[in-house]
Amino acid sequence: MDEYTLKTMHWLDDRFRETDQSGVYFAHQPIYGFRIGHCEPQMSERYLRTYRILKKLACYKVNSILDVGGAEGYKAFLIKKFLHIQKVESCDLSAEAAKRAEDIFKIKSCQADMHKLPFEDKQFEAVICSEALEHVFDRDTSLKELLRIAKNLVIITVPNEKPLKGQNEDHHAHINFFNADSLNHLTREGWEVHHEKIMGSWLRPIRAMVNAEKKEPSGKPLLKKILFYLFNMFTPLFRIVFNRRMTALAFELDELLSSFSSHYDAHIYCLIRKDNTPERTFPTKIPILGILNFMVPLYFLKKF
Repeated sequence: MDEYTLKTMHWLDDRFRETDQSGVYFAHQPIYGFRIGHCEPQMSERYLRTYRILKKLACYKVNSILDVGGAEGYKAFLIKKFLHIQKVESCDLSAEAAKRAEDIFKIKSCQADMHKLPFEDKQFEAVICSEALEHVFDRDTSLKELLRIAKNLVIITVPNEKPLKGQNEDHHAHINFFNADSLNHLTREGWEVHHEKIMGSWLRPIRAMVNAEKKEPSGKPLLKKILFYLFNMFTPLFRIVFNRRMTALAFELDELLSSFSSHYDAHIYCLIRKDNTPERTFPTKIPILGILNFMVPLYFLKKF
């Protein structure tokens, strides 16, 4: 394991031990439910990526799935719950994240470096990897590992960002950048590459209102300070107006509007092995409200 990845692993282990003052585990995903808290911000974006991944998977008949970079196992559990797939596993660079997946969701999980995944060739029919490739030290090696262990299908999501002027070497920073054509070279290696846009710019204000998270106005121009002040003043109203049903509608609109948008915040790639194409199936209806209504009891992390 290279030094950068090793340092990132230790950073992630510390992160997945985080709790609030009462000892409730501070989750990466919104595992405790819609606006319940005890999790990282940008709730709507996390829900939306999960929904789009499940919707893609629902088009294919697969019996085994691995979530690479699966954090505390949230997406893996929802795949098992809504797609009724029995063999669903997770792995993460952080051993602490893998423990959370097993403790909270009873999802089989292990510590794994994406540069050398501890799985056999084509061990899983489908592999998903969400918001992880932008972090890895060697993107090409990690991508090859995802393709190696997948028998039929790989689904990847990454941010749509422009490269930074200087290399950002902070632990778990975004050091790899993608566009719509970034994975097209895989067509020469026996894969079909399908790309879609996620989180179109037209709905950014709506997503902000769904999140209803107060924003820090310091250090901004006067106009932005005023706008942030007004936004913060109306966050209680946003929480009322943008309830679960309105959020579900926003997700449906995002999928439609993103396809026409030249500015968007994330990519989703669906990679299909040409010589082992997965069987298409009548898509299972993914219940957006079911995802938004899902929650687990507060998980208190034991301190030793």
